[in-house]
Amino acid sequence: PDRPEPRLARADALLVLLRVDDALAEYERALRLDDSLPAARGRALAMALQGRLEEADEALAALERRGKNAAVYAVLAHLRE
Repeated sequence: PDRPEPRLARADALLVLLRVDDALAEYERALRLDDSLPAARGRALAMALQGRLEEADEALAALERRGKNAAVYAVLAHLRE
């Protein structure tokens, strides 16, 4: 069975390499396995790097509504700079 942790680690590595499309696909796979904050935050960041700022902002706002405030505020502030 697939686990989210290796998917998340791969997504993070791909994002560092600026392979944004590949990273986004891995974040989405990780989220299908486990709706975790790191995967959701990474997905939003990947969308922002693709220029999909409105979608990224909406994804982060959804996290904020779920009570994932601390990390979300930091990412939102960075996106809005």
